[in-house]
Amino acid sequence: RPVFVPDNHSANIQLTKHGDRPWRSLADINPVNSVCFLWSKTLRPQPYRELDVADPIAKAIDRLAMPGLAIVIKIGALIGLTTSALTALYGQG
Repeated sequence: RPVFVPDNHSANIQLTKHGDRPWRSLADINPVNSVCFLWSKTLRPQPYRELDVADPIAKAIDRLAMPGLAIVIKIGALIGLTTSALTALYGQG
């Protein structure tokens, strides 16, 4: 059962029975952290000196000989850049 303790600010801190550790935040971060770890392990064998190009992730994925993954990554990057550019343009008006 949570206990509410006033702090120095106007809000209250919700404490769990384990103390004030942010369990929900850690539960949200762990899957993302795992994906980043696996991603870095996948790209680690690539020589960094050859990745000095405009699209280093795409070049590294191409060298892995996984054409399906390369297409998904490139389409995802294109969609991400497009949505970012459109958001910036719509924000100007």
